[in-house]
Amino acid sequence: MASRFALSTALWGGAVIFVLVCFYGFYEFFQQDKPDVKMSAVFTGQKSHGLSQGLRRIQPKHIVESGFAEKSPPAGQQAALSWAQNTSREIEQASGKTLQALLRRFWRLCTAQDNCPVQLARLHSVLAPGYYQLLENFAELEQVREQLLGAELSAHDSPLEDKIARVKAINEQVWGQDAELLYRDEYALYDFSLQGRELAQLSGVGEFIDGYRQLTSRWQDKLASFDLQTAQAKYEQALSLLPLSFSESQRATARAELAHLYLTPEQAASVQQRAGQVAQQADTVASYQQGLAALNRELAQLRKTTLAHLSLAEWQSYQSQQKYRYRLDFFAN
Repeated sequence: MASRFALSTALWGGAVIFVLVCFYGFYEFFQQDKPDVKMSAVFTGQKSHGLSQGLRRIQPKHIVESGFAEKSPPAGQQAALSWAQNTSREIEQASGKTLQALLRRFWRLCTAQDNCPVQLARLHSVLAPGYYQLLENFAELEQVREQLLGAELSAHDSPLEDKIARVKAINEQVWGQDAELLYRDEYALYDFSLQGRELAQLSGVGEFIDGYRQLTSRWQDKLASFDLQTAQAKYEQALSLLPLSFSESQRATARAELAHLYLTPEQAASVQQRAGQVAQQADTVASYQQGLAALNRELAQLRKTTLAHLSLAEWQSYQSQQKYRYRLDFFAN
């Protein structure tokens, strides 16, 4: 009887084990045929505990990591990608002074944060190759350009046309084809200035004013980049272009007509007052210089005659006292 009971128990135990093994095998087979379920278990395991957490642990590691990285990148990476995309868009849409400002800002900020290689790496995959090379080399090449310009322009005193030609040559030497993109506004200003200089050949006030109005009309779309978008700026630019051949009477007439054309009555009054102050200051300086020159001549004569006996130290002291008294008397009156 006991042997029958043991045999029965063994048979039941074996059956239970067999069922469990079959169930586990069926579960594995079912899971392999259901990849969507497996991945769902992987991701839900991140948010809960218990059975789903246990299922997550038995999945292959590379599936868990790659799937999570693709679906939900860390917030820091999202912010870096957004910054790189926005920065690239700004750079690729800019030109002239705006583009230069963006490139300088990048290098100024990354240098202050000491992470230029990191920021360049973020932009490398999203910024167009030509713009990336321009950005990568901008800080270094800008210094090279400044050195070349300083050496070139300080060594020559030549007409404006020649200076512009040399600047363009240096820009092309340093930047190649990117020179036109970087200095588009500057080149436009050069052309505007050269055309403005042609007004210096005119001999009549009316002719000059008509020529200036035509010049500003032709360049209307660019005046803002030249800082000539306001009426007062146009007025001051016109004054700077007045022909040197104009007489003082012609200059006064031109100033009055230009003020009427570009300035409000209040602005015209302010300009006239300022011009009067400048003229008065110029007269004062001229008068001071004339009086000082006369004093120097008088002192030189005294040194040769009545004060020739003074030692060098005594003479320098006497000379300083006389000039000090002259300054006091001049500005006291």
